Amino acid sequence: LSLPYLKIFFLIVAVLSYALSLRQNKLRCLTKTYITAIYLMACGVFVLPWMIKNYSETRSLNPKTLLMGKEPGPDISVRKIIRNYEKSKSGGN
Repeated sequence: LSLPYLKIFFLIVAVLSYALSLRQNKLRCLTKTYITAIYLMACGVFVLPWMIKNYSETRSLNPKTLLMGKEPGPDISVRKIIRNYEKSKSGGN
């Protein structure tokens, strides 16, 4: 199976497991859900400034870019490096 189908499959399994747990013991399940939500919000407090900084630098909402930021160093491709090298060998034409 391809990756998108596996993601959908595991999402369905997770939702069904949560629904079954909620049905069997509602109070305990909701308590754990609240604790998890509080934990995720606390983690978000520490990650959010980093994501805001990366967004202000890149103006992209791509999750990888938000977490990792932009690539260090100049924004140059291998093709451009080779072209500049060839240009310098031929005398700058």
